[in-house]
Amino acid sequence: MSSGFSVSGRPPSASSYTRPVDRNSVMLKTAMITFEKWGLNKTQKGALLNLPPESMDQSASTRLQSRVARDPAMRAALIVGIHNELQRVFSAAKADSWVTEANTNPIFAGKTPLETMLGKDVEGMNAVRAHLEKMKAAG
Repeated sequence: MSSGFSVSGRPPSASSYTRPVDRNSVMLKTAMITFEKWGLNKTQKGALLNLPPESMDQSASTRLQSRVARDPAMRAALIVGIHNELQRVFSAAKADSWVTEANTNPIFAGKTPLETMLGKDVEGMNAVRAHLEKMKAAG
């Protein structure tokens, strides 16, 4: 049984302790990085995460990370999934621009994937991800 002391007999330093990883916070931070790559504004970011646009600045997003509710965390996970699929299907530059380009595929009807996600909420995010998964499977 461990006494909590190191081999030297001294207690471990405070820096040797790490905070447990909060999956929701990681997803939110990753979604925020993705939003920056996509060039989204605060209103678009807030709409996709179902959070107030004013909470989308860098300092507010840091504060939010410790208390992300289930719905925004689930939305952030969808965004991260979409980003991952984009990376598998396209080159890096195309992956970052694809969501903001008009698309003639019937599910987008000439709109951008971003407009589809914003207009159809979670259903739109799921549709975009499913479309990308089909593209990846088709090769």
